[in-house]
Amino acid sequence: MPNVAMSPEVKELAEKVHANIEKGKEWYKKLAKELEEKHFGHYIVINTETGEYVVDADDVKVLDLSDEKFPNRKRYFTRIGLPNPFGRFYGG
Repeated sequence: MPNVAMSPEVKELAEKVHANIEKGKEWYKKLAKELEEKHFGHYIVINTETGEYVVDADDVKVLDLSDEKFPNRKRYFTRIGLPNPFGRFYGG
């Protein structure tokens, strides 16, 4: 993380978010080959606690599906097989 002056609370939250993003990336790497063969260009939301995921071609729909399937859980949102404008923490 960059060396920026933050309150302890903000720093702790930023560290938690960063850790969740890293977990999401790890899950994605494990799933990448299968996902990229079957769902290239689609969107995925991964429950970073369990590795469960939902996939859809529509970015809004995949977020709605993840809200239904993983309410109040930490999630990672990204695009399958393409440069990622998102790749971020979501929910929880």
